[in-house]
Amino acid sequence: MTHNNTYLCYFCDVPYTILDDRLIKNYNNLFVCTHCEKNFPINYDNRENGNCPMCMNYNSLIKHTKCCHYLCIDCCKKEYFGVSKEERPIHFHETYNNNIIEPDWPFEIDDDEYDENNEELFKYQEYIDFDYDHFDKTNKTYNELVSIRDKLMSKRPEWMNTNIFINYENLMFKYTTECEKINKNWEKFYKSKIIGKKCCPFCKKN
Repeated sequence: MTHNNTYLCYFCDVPYTILDDRLIKNYNNLFVCTHCEKNFPINYDNRENGNCPMCMNYNSLIKHTKCCHYLCIDCCKKEYFGVSKEERPIHFHETYNNNIIEPDWPFEIDDDEYDENNEELFKYQEYIDFDYDHFDKTNKTYNELVSIRDKLMSKRPEWMNTNIFINYENLMFKYTTECEKINKNWEKFYKSKIIGKKCCPFCKKN
């Protein structure tokens, strides 16, 4: 099913913004990402409705390739992929839809002059090194990053202290700290999932 203009894998809850067979497939309105499909190889088109022998609910049933037993899609999710009582947080794939957008580099780089004499390319590479050496974006808040930057302004080239670049840098700090928060929330959500024994509950084949 779709969720907030995304295609949500039914089993792992990871959203995808485009329906691409290399990423996620639609099996008669059951969306399964290629990663889950690889881990649980099923002919998802070959489903039938009936009472699940595990939960006894009337649902869409699928059969594992290693045995003859059927389970409903809900029980398959619980046994093989896990479910969480926590609300699904925003995933990194959804940053753009939530207006969390990486800012553009403020200076134009001419790809046709991709050599060591390209001044704008030199600026980009110089800042990449500076950023790596001074900003721990995985563990610092936005305000902490700004404070670190302000203390370093006298030690870096003047072009990094121009208004246009400071504005870009602030936007990048916001973007990276938001993305880091999203990734940590998703990791917490993933770890909260309760997974079954990853085998058929009847014959124990995995």
